[in-house]
Amino acid sequence: KCKYIPIECKNYTHDVGNPEFDQIGGRLYSKFGMVGFLVYRDVGDKRRVLKRCQDHLEKDEYILALDDADLIQLLELRMEGKDGEIDDYLDNKFRALVTKKEKE
Repeated sequence: KCKYIPIECKNYTHDVGNPEFDQIGGRLYSKFGMVGFLVYRDVGDKRRVLKRCQDHLEKDEYILALDDADLIQLLELRMEGKDGEIDDYLDNKFRALVTKKEKE
C-alpha cells in the first residue's frame, strides 16, 4: 500500500551517493508507503545505483532509480500512447530491484 510516493530529483553533475539514497529512504515509512523514486542525471554507473537501491530492501524500502535515459524512454512511450509498455518498463525496473538481477 502506498498512499504517497515521494519523488526525489537530483540535478547533479556528479554520481548520486549514499546521502541521496538515505534522503529518499528517510521519506519512506509505513504510514504513507515504502516506495519512492530517485530521479537523477545520467552521470554514473547504473549497476552501482541499482545496488544502492537494493541495499534499502533490508529496511523494506523500495527505491526505484530513474535516470535521463529512463525518463526519455517513458516519455516516448507516453507520446506513442503505449501505456501498457510504460507499465512493463517500470515493472522490469522493479523486478531488477527485488530479484537483484538486471534485465539484459
